[in-house]
Amino acid sequence: MMPLNLRSTPNGVLVSVYVRPSARRDGIEVTDEIVVHTREPAEDNRANLAVMKLLSKALGVPRSSVSIVRGTTSRVKELYISGVTADHFTRLNSKSGIE
Repeated sequence: MMPLNLRSTPNGVLVSVYVRPSARRDGIEVTDEIVVHTREPAEDNRANLAVMKLLSKALGVPRSSVSIVRGTTSRVKELYISGVTADHFTRLNSKSGIE
């Protein structure tokens, strides 16, 4: 199942994620939405940096390829990830959650 909140662009994808800061574990859940769990608290931009790091590692792209387009102070964030396609998220989905 492809996440509903994913849009392809010529050079990458725009994706909306829901962030759960101060979680017990770091991980990514992919169902009809993408939920990123991070142990980092939502203060001093720590959770945002952790989300970008987790997604870059899971997708196999450099950290510089992931940027927050909207929602830096919200739990719902829109990120632009260059150098990936919607197929990369299908592979994330097949892993049934990334730890």
